[in-house]
Amino acid sequence: MKKLFLISTVIFFGLFNAKAQIQSNLGLRLGGNTEISYQYGFGDANWVEGSIGLGFDKQKDSAFSTSINFNCLYLYSYNFSGSWFVYGGLGTGVEISFKDIKDYRNLKDSYERAKRRSEILYLKVAPIVGVEYQMDAPVSFFAEYRPEMLIILKPKVGFQLYGFSVGVRYRFE
Repeated sequence: MKKLFLISTVIFFGLFNAKAQIQSNLGLRLGGNTEISYQYGFGDANWVEGSIGLGFDKQKDSAFSTSINFNCLYLYSYNFSGSWFVYGGLGTGVEISFKDIKDYRNLKDSYERAKRRSEILYLKVAPIVGVEYQMDAPVSFFAEYRPEMLIILKPKVGFQLYGFSVGVRYRFE
């Protein structure tokens, strides 16, 4: 029993130490969409980011959430001066509109319901550029621009030019 405990302890600390060599970040993005994101670094300058967030009606400056979104991005980061980094990349995502679901439920006509069903789910493609400042503490501040092209599941494509945001990340080092 003592040998099993000793082996388990060694394996646990070995895995914990191996995980410490991989950098990851947890962040909060405020702006175009409010999102919580997790970044996983591999290589020297490559990142994969996954995020979940709430979207707001940008046309009416609504204080209530009108959608939920899930995003996945690939980022390439470049250190241009000490603690300053610039990054760019491309991503994709899915957005589900609460407002359109509510409108869909209120429709009585089956033909109109079938037409509006495709407006509930949006696919998104988004380029991203940003600048990040990494402090000596494991905290980073960033400003980024991520315009989104919405692909609605019918022959209509929308492009949102707004997408400027700021945020903070905690770096697990």
